Amino acid sequence: MRQTLRRSCAACAKSKHSCDLRTPRCSRCIKRRVPCQYANEPLTGSQSPPGAWDSTTALSASNRAPDPEIGSLYDLNFASSPDPFDSYPKTRLPRAQVQRLIHAFLNKISFQYYPLDLTRTSNPFLISWWPLALGDPALFHVSLQTACLDAELIAQKGFHTSQMLMADSVALVRRKVQDPVLAVQDGTLNSIVTLAAIEFGKGNGHVAEMHVDGLKRLVNMRGGISAVRQTSPLTARMVSWVAMLIMGKPQFDAQDDFGNGNGIPPPPEWQLDFTTAIHQQELPQIFGVSHMDVESIDPQVRQIFIRLHNVCYRARTGHISNTLLHDLTCHVVHRLLLLHTDPTANINNIPERRNEASAQSPTIGTPPSTSFAQSHTPDPSPISECIRYAMTIYMFITQGPTYYSHHVILNTIMGRFMEHLKQLHTESLAEVEEATASETSNQNHHTNQYTTRRILRDPLDTWLIAIGLVAATGTPHYQWFVDRGIENASSLLVLQAADISGGDNLTWEEDILPRIKKVLWLEKPKAEDVFRPHWEVILGAANHSGCPNG
Repeated sequence: MRQTLRRSCAACAKSKHSCDLRTPRCSRCIKRRVPCQYANEPLTGSQSPPGAWDSTTALSASNRAPDPEIGSLYDLNFASSPDPFDSYPKTRLPRAQVQRLIHAFLNKISFQYYPLDLTRTSNPFLISWWPLALGDPALFHVSLQTACLDAELIAQKGFHTSQMLMADSVALVRRKVQDPVLAVQDGTLNSIVTLAAIEFGKGNGHVAEMHVDGLKRLVNMRGGISAVRQTSPLTARMVSWVAMLIMGKPQFDAQDDFGNGNGIPPPPEWQLDFTTAIHQQELPQIFGVSHMDVESIDPQVRQIFIRLHNVCYRARTGHISNTLLHDLTCHVVHRLLLLHTDPTANINNIPERRNEASAQSPTIGTPPSTSFAQSHTPDPSPISECIRYAMTIYMFITQGPTYYSHHVILNTIMGRFMEHLKQLHTESLAEVEEATASETSNQNHHTNQYTTRRILRDPLDTWLIAIGLVAATGTPHYQWFVDRGIENASSLLVLQAADISGGDNLTWEEDILPRIKKVLWLEKPKAEDVFRPHWEVILGAANHSGCPNG
């Protein structure tokens, strides 16, 4: 066979298109993501442009098994480079160091950002973020910076390299925001929200807020967060969630139950026709409270609870994906926190909150005009606020940390939750005293059982305490919830003693878990393991003390 003297690549020659002769792959093959093979080395032509996306390289990198010894990543000698053609944007770092940081981002940081998906073929930071970063110098520098910060935190030898990457990242982002077209690109938004999270993690709350304010303006230029979501789901999810974690409150509105508005949309399951759905008339039975108590709950809190309860109920017979869980959590948390005006100052202006933020790993990590003004209830009842904050905390617990630690905002919400829960507890004690006095005067012989029913909102109390126990773990508030849990269990023992079919002791499987599931419970693998240990200790103490004599 005659040897060809053709210089163009095989793909361009076959389609009869001109080839720009770039090596190792021409621009047309890079754009079409097809193999590029030359029969002869091109006599002319330049190297592939910086940031060209090489699908073969990316797939080979994404298919590597996670490194079980990722903590010692920077001591490894790689036999092959994640990108042997150096087609990524140029940096001031040595080639070998860039390769190590790329490897760290692909094998560790991507899964730290998004632990909801530990699969290489579907993790959004591998299939969406990283291809974008290879063509965006600003986002590429920011990505390397997160990996570099992680390595420097482990090494404890200073932050020289990450500071240099920070300076270069900021300079590159500033160039982009000066161009109206480049300013609203996904890469720009991703870069800014990551820089904001890094500054927040370092304790530079003011700088982080400046980044978030600029980010909100760019989102508005895109038509709002819902418009960004339609074309760039990962960007919209990360921007809305991380902005809220940094600022301590929602920075974007949420759409209503029917998807109206420009805010964060509800997931499709939120709008399904629930043939087996609960209705408001069933809330007294679900909560174990009176109709008067239900009427005192804010109507929007009731509506959100009913829809969330129905979503969780349907999930018992099916599977709820982690992405759906994230969308559900983001929508519900924004809706709940936007309900009432909150007099609490911005958490980043509180010294102890800044210190809490500084203690978090910095790997990544003015409200809208209608925010905090959607409800017409000036002074919500304690039971309404307890349910509102408990639902918020439960969604945080169920989803887990995503993109960045939610430790700071969760502590703030816990403070508000405890404030209303203590008020509700005080009111219950007052009701008991009143009922006891009335029964004594009437010589009622069933005082203990009656007063127990008055103090115990069963199963609502059990659910509220269960959420508080998990969220308060490791904090000074934990013992308060343990004490309330023992009181709750003792009250249940009184009721159980009055029931001839009841057992002698309370158990997690038969007495506590069914009550929690009756109120609000999302079936997930190992979900019970989060709550069980706390209640086993409480039940042990309550069962040991025995049932009070009636």
